[in-house]
Amino acid sequence: MITGLCPSCGEVSILNGYLNIKEHCSCCKLKIKTEDIGDGAAWFSMFITSIIASLGALILELYFHPNLWVHILVWVPIVFILVLLTLRPIKLLFIYFAYRNRNMD
Repeated sequence: MITGLCPSCGEVSILNGYLNIKEHCSCCKLKIKTEDIGDGAAWFSMFITSIIASLGALILELYFHPNLWVHILVWVPIVFILVLLTLRPIKLLFIYFAYRNRNMD
């Protein structure tokens, strides 16, 4: 499911690179690009990241009272890393669910 394998045959990866989706599966010829997931994956990735970053910033502020530049220096890279770590699995999960919902009819 979140390994990046084709939702139909499970044989080959459906991704070119880190986030680009292939047009179709090279084994079963499933048209993957037609699965419309919209901005849902990005929204959930930002939502999860914002919760983690805001709680972390709150805890850092309550216990250490750093200057604003320390918050910026700490949380900007953490937010970028968290978005990159969460976006791929969530995007693959949305593609899998869209395929499953379409084929349950």
